[in-house]
Amino acid sequence: FMPNFIVLALCLVTGMLLRRAGRVGENAHQALNAVIIHLALPAVTLRTAGGDCGLSTPFMRLSSVAGGQGS
Repeated sequence: FMPNFIVLALCLVTGMLLRRAGRVGENAHQALNAVIIHLALPAVTLRTAGGDCGLSTPFMRLSSVAGGQGS
């Protein structure tokens, strides 16, 4: 539980430093939101559903071959 807060704080501070240094643009937050909505959220949903109902995707099969927890 506590490592999650550490990662969150680290990401927040990194983002603030990158913004202050001018390394990210004005619309960086929109790009990151698009990645979360269109890539990360469906991936987490499929991963969770795969563990509960036996759904098997190519990524999950690959991760099981690579030593992950896929189906």
